[in-house]
Amino acid sequence: MGIRVALLLLALAWLVPRAHADTLPVGSRAELFTLKVANPDAVDKRILSLNQLVGEGAATPKKLVLISFFATYCEPCKKELPFLQLLQERYADKGLGILVVSIDKDKDVPGGAAEAVAKIGAEKKLTYPILHDRFNIVAKRYGVEKLPCLYLIDGAGNVALTNVGYTEEFTEALTKEVQTRLGVPLEKIELAATGGAPKTKPKKVPKGKKK
Repeated sequence: MGIRVALLLLALAWLVPRAHADTLPVGSRAELFTLKVANPDAVDKRILSLNQLVGEGAATPKKLVLISFFATYCEPCKKELPFLQLLQERYADKGLGILVVSIDKDKDVPGGAAEAVAKIGAEKKLTYPILHDRFNIVAKRYGVEKLPCLYLIDGAGNVALTNVGYTEEFTEALTKEVQTRLGVPLEKIELAATGGAPKTKPKKVPKGKKK
């Protein structure tokens, strides 16, 4: 019986997606970083550091910071951006900070990655910072294997929640988590304006593009 249980647990372990296994565990310290802002005109910043927002001594402390890794080739990521904008508009003044991190590389994007990312931000009228992790150093530290890859960081700088992929079910769970941690009334956010969330699998980062 003991052998059977061990084999069953081993089989279940293989079923756990690597993206979830490789992300920073809930409760661990978030990796600090400083990145260039791809849409400086929209946010009035050119460089942004995570330790400006969370942790002891933060210059502009937030109760929560949502970090989402994305790429211009990732369609689910593009669907997620307007939803994050909706959260930004609702809860930025309640203590929520949103950072979107592009892992695009110049060699993979005609005209340059930073320009393409900035264009997406302008087209979707995004008012939160879009950061450019051009060498994927931050993405590697956060164990990004599939996109979009989202982290929720509490004010102390600890990982409170992680998720890979984008579905309507998760947007509802994320909204409730954000509202609860911010101490605001629980309410369902209407996704009609954003086109809703697609029930799609997360986009795997192509080999050779390791983003």
